[in-house]
This record gives sequence, C-alpha cells and structure tokens, in this order.
Amino acid sequence: MNVGIINIGDELLTGKKDPYPAEMIEAVRSKGADVAFIQVITDDIDVIVKALAYSQNADVDILIVTGGLGPTLDDLTREAVAEYMGTELEIDEKSLDELERFMKRIHPEKELEEISKRMARVPRGAEAVHNVCGAACGIKAQIKNMTVFCLPGFPNEMIPMFYESILPVISGNDEISEELTIFINESDVDPYMRQISEKYNVRVASLPSLDYKKIGNKVVIKGKKENVMLARKEFENCINSL
Repeated sequence: MNVGIINIGDELLTGKKDPYPAEMIEAVRSKGADVAFIQVITDDIDVIVKALAYSQNADVDILIVTGGLGPTLDDLTREAVAEYMGTELEIDEKSLDELERFMKRIHPEKELEEISKRMARVPRGAEAVHNVCGAACGIKAQIKNMTVFCLPGFPNEMIPMFYESILPVISGNDEISEELTIFINESDVDPYMRQISEKYNVRVASLPSLDYKKIGNKVVIKGKKENVMLARKEFENCINSL
C-alpha cells in the first residue's frame, strides 16, 4: 500500500515549525507500507486542489491530509476537498452533536456559535471522522481508487485520530528492506546499484556521508524478499571485488 501525506498551513512554511509528522511516518512504515511523498503547502484552495490531483495521479492508495479543518477564514481544506470531488459541504449531524458537547465542556455558559459549526461540515458523499480529543471532525472521502483522510493540524488531535481511524486500514506491500554500510565512494558503487536494481526489480537508495571512510555510506535495498536477498548478495560480491 502506498501512502501520501499533505500537510497544510502557512505556519509550516515559515521555518519555525517542523512540518514532518515523524511519528505518523514511522507508524505507516511499521505496517510495511510506503510513504510515497510528503508535501507541505499553503492555505490556498487552488494549491490544495492541485495537490489532491497530484496525489491521485501518483496512484497512492491512502492520502493523509492534515490541517485546515478549523472554523476560521484560512481553514480551507473542507472547501478544497469538496471542490475536487465536485460536490457541496453539508453538516454532519453526529459530528455537530459531538462538537456541541465538546464546546459545552469548555464553555458551559455559551451557546455554540455559528462559525464553530463549520467544523462539523463534510463534503456530500464523504464520511466524518471522529475527533478523539478535539472539536473539529475529520473527513474520509473515497475519490476513485484513492481514500482521502483529512485530520486537524494540531498533533494532540491529529495523532490519536490517525491511530484510531487510519493506521488500522493501512496494510503492507509484502516487501522488505535491507541496509548495508559500505566504506566506498558513492560514485564507485553506482554502477552496481543500477545493475541490481534492473536485474532484480528492487529499489536501491544511497544515503551518503562526507566522512564515508570513517562512518560509511548507507545503501538500502527494498523490494520482494527473495529479490532483495539475491540483490544484496550480488551487490556485496561486487563491492568486495573492488
């Protein structure tokens, strides 16, 4: 299974916040799935719609979108998903009830404001995703072969919702990865990396170090188990002959 991640928020593009949800990425990979890409984009409907189109063209099975689900002017993820689906937003009554009860616990003396009800909207044809510990409901939408999950940007809401609603449906690709440490210049082994990639239909990544003679360069081989083991053996034989 291939997973894409889009993180939305102008604040993520200032350099003052880490835009990469490391815990989420690690959890996806722990299930044996691939993270195909991570995009960090601005709060702009056109940009979000283009990112959704890119994701669909990239053939990801699951797309996780974070941020932009609040009630304010710059929270535009709901509108963008509805536009991409060619539909309208509507109130999810169960989510509205949960929102009212949540807000009542925080502000028992106040009635729910109209602007806050924006957090209970989902595109027609989509489902609301229960917010485990916050106000804004998430979204689950099936767009052809891609399942889109939209989560709030706050980690204390995003991560529990991810574990409850998304991680259980992520499955692996029946692949393994093998990591080797080599003390050889990256350019010297590139021909052998290409050789095993083409011969055994595996993906080969190089993680170089400037101080490779002391700490080594990393080479990662990923693919079907049998192919990876054959590729590793041939690669080791090649570099041992240098």
